Amino acid sequence: MELRHLRYFEAIAAAGNVTRAAAALHISQPSLSQAVKELEAELGMALLTRGPRGSLLTDAGREFARQASDILQRVPEAKAATRRAAQGAAGQLLLGFTGSSVFDVLPGMLQRAREVLPDLSVRMIEMLTDKQIEGLYARRIDVGVGRPLSGQPGLVSRVIAQRSFIAALHFRHPLARHREISLADLRDEPLITPQHRPGPGFHSHFLSMLSKAKLHLQVAHEATHMPTVLGLVAAGMGIGIVTDELRDLEVRDVIYRPLAEGKNAAQLALSWREDNDSQTLARFIALAGNSR
Repeated sequence: MELRHLRYFEAIAAAGNVTRAAAALHISQPSLSQAVKELEAELGMALLTRGPRGSLLTDAGREFARQASDILQRVPEAKAATRRAAQGAAGQLLLGFTGSSVFDVLPGMLQRAREVLPDLSVRMIEMLTDKQIEGLYARRIDVGVGRPLSGQPGLVSRVIAQRSFIAALHFRHPLARHREISLADLRDEPLITPQHRPGPGFHSHFLSMLSKAKLHLQVAHEATHMPTVLGLVAAGMGIGIVTDELRDLEVRDVIYRPLAEGKNAAQLALSWREDNDSQTLARFIALAGNSR
C-alpha cells in the first residue's frame, strides 16, 4: 500500500464518484479504478459498490476513508518531526543520573533543554556512576550524569560542575563551633559516608583527598545514598562527609561546615559512548555544557 492509494481513495470518498475523483486527481478513470482494485485485493474486502448515482462506500470503505484521511493529515507532521530529529531538535534521550545531581545541576540542564529543544523527550533513570558505565556499554542509556569516567574504553566524559567536600555535623557537636574544619580535626571521629563502590565515584575522590592530606581516617558507617548520610548525622551517629550540593538540603539538627582540603576536590560530568553519533545527543551535550 502506498500513500497514493490513500490519496486516491480519499478523493473518491469526497467526490462520491470515480470519474469526478479521477478528474480532480488529473489521472485517467481506468487508472484510478485499477488502483482501487489493487487496494481492495490487498485488503481482501470491497471498499466500494457501484450504483446508478456513482460509487458508494461500504462500511469497510467508510472506515478506510477515515483512517486514510487521518494518516494523510499526519504525513506533513511526520516529515517535520523527522527533519527535527535529523537536526537533533527532537527524539528521545535515555539519561542516567546520580541522585545528588538533582539538587543543582540537573534541574538547570533539563530546563534549558525544554526551552531550546521542546520536542526532545528525556527519560530519566537514577543510577550510581558504576551502573552508568554498565548502562552506557549496554546501550540502556545514551548519556550519564555522575562522576567523570577515566580509563573506560569507548566512553567520553565532559566535566560540567566542580564539587567540594563538606562536613555535616549535629549542631551540638563541638566542631560545629568552627567556621571551617580540617581533615586532621576528624582523626578520631566516627565518619559517615556514602557506600563504597568500585570504579569512579564518591569514594575514589574521597580517598584521593585523604591521600593528598597524608591521612587515614576510619569510616564507621556507610549509607546507600548521600542524603541518607544526613539522617544518620541527625541521629548522632557521627560526622557525615558529603559534597556541597547537599548544603541547601535542610535536615533538622544538621549543620554544614566546609572542609579545608575539600575545595573542588570532586567533579560532576556528562558521559556518553564515543561511537554515539546522534545529533540529538550532541545538541543536548552542548546545551548541558552551557547550563552551568
